[in-house]
Amino acid sequence: MPVVTIQMWEGQPTHNKRAMARQITDVMAPFMNNKPDAIIVVFQEIPLDCYARGGELSFDRPDIQEKLSKGLPVSGDGLPVSGDPGSI
Repeated sequence: MPVVTIQMWEGQPTHNKRAMARQITDVMAPFMNNKPDAIIVVFQEIPLDCYARGGELSFDRPDIQEKLSKGLPVSGDGLPVSGDPGSI
């Protein structure tokens, strides 16, 4: 059984993970010659204080702090996460 592992910052909304899992499964199944229920998708959520880019912890970046102070989730590139499940 194929296993696809997605590493991402913690805090992605469940509806985004649900949509990603469905689309990844739909793409992988034909290539792996498997039924969709044989495809496993694992989401590994990494805390912002356990991820650094350019020698700086993501948690310490001003752009990330600004989004967090407003209650906005962030993606791996520091952009707000879309609330639209169809935008994935």
